[in-house]
Amino acid sequence: MNDNKRRLALLKVNGDLGAKIRMSLEMTGLLDKITSTTRISIKPNFTYPFYKPGVTTSPEVIRETVKILREITPHIAIVETDGGYHAWKAIEAFKGHGIYDMANEFGIEAVNLCEEPRENITFRSGFSEHALPLPTRLLHETDLFITMPVPKIHAMTGLTLAYKNQWGCVPDIMRLRRHYVFSDAIVAINRALKPVVISDGTYFLDNNGPMDGDPVRMDMIIAATDPGTFDRYVSELMGWSWKQIKHMKRAVQLGDEELFALDFRER
Repeated sequence: MNDNKRRLALLKVNGDLGAKIRMSLEMTGLLDKITSTTRISIKPNFTYPFYKPGVTTSPEVIRETVKILREITPHIAIVETDGGYHAWKAIEAFKGHGIYDMANEFGIEAVNLCEEPRENITFRSGFSEHALPLPTRLLHETDLFITMPVPKIHAMTGLTLAYKNQWGCVPDIMRLRRHYVFSDAIVAINRALKPVVISDGTYFLDNNGPMDGDPVRMDMIIAATDPGTFDRYVSELMGWSWKQIKHMKRAVQLGDEELFALDFRER
């Protein structure tokens, strides 16, 4: 297999969630990246302390994904940070989505990244250099980082898809204060973490995300080898051009244009 080939799989669930997640992992070649020693970190989208359709990643999608991965490696952690501005603790989101039950069932970890060691990455924005903390676990102790976004309209950024889900990896509850450099920061974060994507497309969120929009039932699983491929395809699926999204345009300006090339579509 050519590891540089970018792939995307979009599958309708049709009542067989686990089989479709497995198929999406096979179609994108992600299963080929995993051995018995692979350390996996899974980042859901927990922008609410309990499951809310179209807002947070569904427990069923997380569980079925973990079940498949656990057949190969025991080194799996579900990771999240505390909500911004003390909105809620990661422990509340883990409880509200049944993550501790999954951890006990499969013998995996549930990790609050705000309680983990961290180190700074640096990036430039405008004429200044900025530092941003990221968990050491994700930077140096993870072999495969899986981001699990929910496709949403977003009041501040237009869309929140795979690229933006990594904003929740910053272990700083005051991270919203850094939104003035968000586009440059999110590109730097994705370059550092190199995520692959397994998206919960059970519901998309329309009109006014990320927490208060209208959930639209889609019954999809969408996997991709990288966030640029995912964001390019899903933005078009939602009726947007990636060129309308500031941080996606910035990714291309900073040299990630190949991530948005998308010369294939696997369904």
